[in-house]
Amino acid sequence: MIVEELNRKIIEVFPNLKSKYLDEVNWQEGDSTGSHVVYGDVFTPYFINCIEEENIDEVKKLFKFIEDLLNMNNAYVKDVVTLSVLESSLSILKHDEYLQDLMGQETSLVYNRLKKSYDSLNQSEKEKNLKINLDDSKEIERFLLIAIIGLLESLQCDAISINEIDRRLFSPYTFITLEEMKVKKEIIELIKDGCLLEDFESIIPDKLDDEIIRIKEEALSLLKGYKNIQSNLDTYHWLENDR
Repeated sequence: MIVEELNRKIIEVFPNLKSKYLDEVNWQEGDSTGSHVVYGDVFTPYFINCIEEENIDEVKKLFKFIEDLLNMNNAYVKDVVTLSVLESSLSILKHDEYLQDLMGQETSLVYNRLKKSYDSLNQSEKEKNLKINLDDSKEIERFLLIAIIGLLESLQCDAISINEIDRRLFSPYTFITLEEMKVKKEIIELIKDGCLLEDFESIIPDKLDDEIIRIKEEALSLLKGYKNIQSNLDTYHWLENDR
């Protein structure tokens, strides 16, 4: 019930997003579509766009909405807001300091925890920063498919948690970045499906293994399509020590 309620809140408060909301959920599970995907695809892009266009009145309304969600004191809702909204918007929130004055108390607490975590990570990795250098679109897509398969296999073997695979690949930040890079749509959809694994674990855990297998098999099928595509990796080193 919390998923449907959380999703519907978007168009209750922002009726102008109804068309985009329906486009997102009608081909999936309707109002029961995982909230990480719905908020990542519908709410967060609108949030970022309003900030970029300096629509202050709407930004204030959006921050109030976020604060109200966090004040629901529901772990799932907080997770959606933290990962699919605030983390995905962290870059723009960090660079526009006036936005922090518009945040409510709970929003500010979550934002500051995220910022501290990322700042700490960046500081600790300054001396050890491994850069993956792929300059061909097909190699990028092949690498992503291998990463999807490897992460899901590790998850099935209980060597890594869903939270860890979210941090490494299956996040709104990832698929938004890949959309900007014009990565193949089918691969982006697999990453979006991976974002929903947390929903499966929380809401329908008996279906989790089947969904992991489905995503992995689709990734394998796509990867086989790259088998006869010539690689250019023999012309350069794809790993760099970026100091």
